[in-house]
Amino acid sequence: MAGWLLGPDAFAELVAGEVAGHNSPVVAWAKTLADGPYVTQMTWAHVRSESQRVESPRKRESWRDKLDREVPAMFGARLLPISVPHLQRWSEVRLEKLQSGKALSDLEALDWAVCIVEDLGYVTRNEEFSPITGLPSHSPWT
Repeated sequence: MAGWLLGPDAFAELVAGEVAGHNSPVVAWAKTLADGPYVTQMTWAHVRSESQRVESPRKRESWRDKLDREVPAMFGARLLPISVPHLQRWSEVRLEKLQSGKALSDLEALDWAVCIVEDLGYVTRNEEFSPITGLPSHSPWT
């Protein structure tokens, strides 16, 4: 395994960093890695889109600034572009169902495809992810 790919929740929490009085389990876990985690440009875009929901204009602009200026420097080459091999694999796995019968979201399926192509584990809250994909997954929250 080449490293860990952050799902949207893990990526958002890592970018947010530690909030006053709150120790982030994702930040603590990421500090234990020899090399930093990976994130896809699609997950970056998803979190950036979700930041539009932040009610405070100042906080919303702060999130956008952090995502646009700090994340590229923080991740460097570990900010992965989506490529044709990722999309080919996504087209094969996107209709898979979890053990509960719930379908993967398109973003989870894309992350799964990237993990397969890039030989990465997946950082997610979704405990059903690993058994169906056969890929290692990790939840810093548990």
